Amino acid sequence: RLPSTACPCPSGSPAPRLTPSEITRHPMTHTGASGDRAQRYRYVRDAGITAFEDGEWEEAIARLEEAVRFGCRPAIAARLLCKVVSSWLHLGGWQQAQAAGVRAYRYDKQNWEAAFLTCRAYEGDGDRKSASAWAKKIAFATPEAPAEAVQELKARQLLPHDYRPRPALSFMEPMDSAVEAWTAACQAAVTAGINTKVVMDVAMAVQQVDIAVSASQEEERRQAFEEADRARTEDKERWEQAEEDQLRAAEAKEAAEVAIAYETAAADWRHLQQQQEREDGEAAERGKALGGAAGPSPGAPPPNSLIAPKGDLELRVEDIEGADV
Repeated sequence: RLPSTACPCPSGSPAPRLTPSEITRHPMTHTGASGDRAQRYRYVRDAGITAFEDGEWEEAIARLEEAVRFGCRPAIAARLLCKVVSSWLHLGGWQQAQAAGVRAYRYDKQNWEAAFLTCRAYEGDGDRKSASAWAKKIAFATPEAPAEAVQELKARQLLPHDYRPRPALSFMEPMDSAVEAWTAACQAAVTAGINTKVVMDVAMAVQQVDIAVSASQEEERRQAFEEADRARTEDKERWEQAEEDQLRAAEAKEAAEVAIAYETAAADWRHLQQQQEREDGEAAERGKALGGAAGPSPGAPPPNSLIAPKGDLELRVEDIEGADV
């Protein structure tokens, strides 16, 4: 709860430029405790901008969150947070940029810049998997991302090279200039002495034709949009299938490498066992040739040998064959 100190600003004056320490002591309302909610969020929003300009970016984030709670439009807060993210990226504060970028995208999921900057923050931190996921948010959730941003993501191998951006949906073209021109023409016709009723009849006929043409164009745009959206969905499914295939191929490769390692280890142990048996046989023959002279007992390893006795060797081979290599 903030202290209920009196607002030092004259009634009706714009929000003052305060330092971050003064902001925390200010009541955050420019018209007192019963002030208008819109003025409340404007004051807190301006305080956040002030904190950003002073380099207090964490303070700016906190004030923008308060502004949203007071009624500030999330899209406005998202645009301001994008400036904070850019500042963190410039200084290499990857984790701070990630946190601010995620918050900005949560405020406005149609803000391509929030997703783009968050993608760059994860890439700068070395997390290319998360960066690629944010690149797909730009591709699928924000179709109005400019071509330069998409090309940069392709160059950084965060988007597939066959990605086709979704076209912006615009069924009705702006007609303000056409309406103004037609109104001026009708007024000129009436001023020139043409019967007003005739002018109105002609205007109604032209309007009907224009409506029919607009409906046809709208249907064409709608069909083009649906085709592009369908192609975009197919691209997404193809990318997901390709990722799944790559994952399965990696798992199969890993399993093959494990099998090869197991076979190699088993072959090595068999070779050592055969070598031990051969050395034991040679030692026994030398003992017989010496007429029972002292020598290594059958089955025992030669002196200074690093190879375990035969019994232990067999147990170890069995353990390896049953173990998870």
